[in-house]
Amino acid sequence: WFAGGAWVWGSMTPANRYSMIRNEMALKYCKKHDVRNVILTMWGDNGGECPYMDGLAALMHAAAQAEDMTEAEMKAKFFEATGESYDAFVGLDLPSFSRDPQDEPAMGRHERLTLYDDLLLGICSRITSADGSVYPGYAKQLHQWAAESPAHGYLFETQACLCDILAIKFHLPTKIRALYAAGDKDGLRQIAEEVCPELVRRLEAYYRAFRTQWYTVNKTYGFEVQDIRLGGLIRRTENCRAMLLDYCDGRIDRIEELEEGILSVKGCAVHPWANTVSANIL
Repeated sequence: WFAGGAWVWGSMTPANRYSMIRNEMALKYCKKHDVRNVILTMWGDNGGECPYMDGLAALMHAAAQAEDMTEAEMKAKFFEATGESYDAFVGLDLPSFSRDPQDEPAMGRHERLTLYDDLLLGICSRITSADGSVYPGYAKQLHQWAAESPAHGYLFETQACLCDILAIKFHLPTKIRALYAAGDKDGLRQIAEEVCPELVRRLEAYYRAFRTQWYTVNKTYGFEVQDIRLGGLIRRTENCRAMLLDYCDGRIDRIEELEEGILSVKGCAVHPWANTVSANIL
């Protein structure tokens, strides 16, 4: 027996490209050594935020490797089974890449770290040096796939709304910290009055899309965790905005979180939510 994986766990998005690379290597050696029984696992670690259906392309790719399909045959079989575009389903993993997927290791996993990275604490702000400029393009593509999908547009819309957030939040904690260090209250006010309200609006849109996705593919149990996490993220964003305005208006003379330096956090494939949002016990 061999147990591989179609990675949908520990993140908001699937790791389709990563799964394909690993399973292609594994299945090659399963054939070589006559391993006849193969399963691909799909877990729900740390919240089950990513639906199992997001990993369909990775499952199809593994089946194609096992049955020696050509790429054209694989894509045709996927369409026959699902009525959907294989390439579009592969693209459900785009939010995890902070650079072009061709230029980044196959398991980027930056979307969850950026989504929950605190605006003032910035625990995960130093994990990547990318500028995140890819996210507006990712959002546009995913919104388009959502509109074109015959039956699973909600999957693409959820990831599109996530990219809408990442387009303005990527490195926002780092920018806030730099403006504070420079004493640039005008810059901080601009973030508080313009960027933070827009970020909250996009978080609310993502919450609605994510809720639709959850109740389409899951039972209700577990969504209370998402209410706490996403609801807490929205409330924390509003409080960070209030603290920035208090500082800009002179009601407080410092922001304690920004007085402390940021230490590097070692990145990993599955980064628990609690370790992302706070150094305190949750």
